[in-house]
Amino acid sequence: MKADWPVKRLRERRMRLAVLLAVGLSGVAGANGDMDVETLKLSYLAKLPKFIEWPAAALPADTQAFTLCVLGDESLAAIARQLGQQQAQQRSFNVVDGKRVGNLGKCHILYVGNSEEWRAGSVLAKVQRSPILTISDIHDFAKQGGIVEFVEQDRHLKFEINLSAAGKAGLRVNSKLAELAVKTY
Repeated sequence: MKADWPVKRLRERRMRLAVLLAVGLSGVAGANGDMDVETLKLSYLAKLPKFIEWPAAALPADTQAFTLCVLGDESLAAIARQLGQQQAQQRSFNVVDGKRVGNLGKCHILYVGNSEEWRAGSVLAKVQRSPILTISDIHDFAKQGGIVEFVEQDRHLKFEINLSAAGKAGLRVNSKLAELAVKTY
């Protein structure tokens, strides 16, 4: 049937995009594909900046590293220190404990761990108009104004994206990444 053709074509495109992103993520975790959830989150943290465009003033061309602030979730912070060897947009990662950052405005990427759920709303309110990619696995994080929320579905780690929050922060999300999100706001 000719009416089914556009739907099939769209499904094929989404599958190809998912495979491309998955292949990109597998390079961080290794070839065997056996990743725990924390390592998979780290993989996403390393790859997501490739699909985000920061304003030039927030991320000048001569900036050597993304500043990744981890608020709470000490286990992820420990794993994230391995990101120093990774690169996105020809930049390495400087991982900082979010509790030690006097000004969250110095972060390019802010991961808010589950242990900080009690203050996630106030943290988001402080940075909502700053060019900071906010990421968490706190339930309804994206709905509350975070940009990327990790969600587990069918034993797989997926993500939701709040395009409106990204726009308010002055960040541009690549349409290919938005297509892969299980939900957009």
